[in-house]
Amino acid sequence: MICEDICAALHRGDLAHARALYAVLRHFIAEHPDSARGAS
Repeated sequence: MICEDICAALHRGDLAHARALYAVLRHFIAEHPDSARGAS
């Protein structure tokens, strides 16, 4: 999952890649709010 990919990028010090993945995740959640964990 993308969350694990973000963590992996952070652990290996690849901040640019982690930021890019986070931006993708934020865009996805903005477009599909019902997909967020805990959404009712």
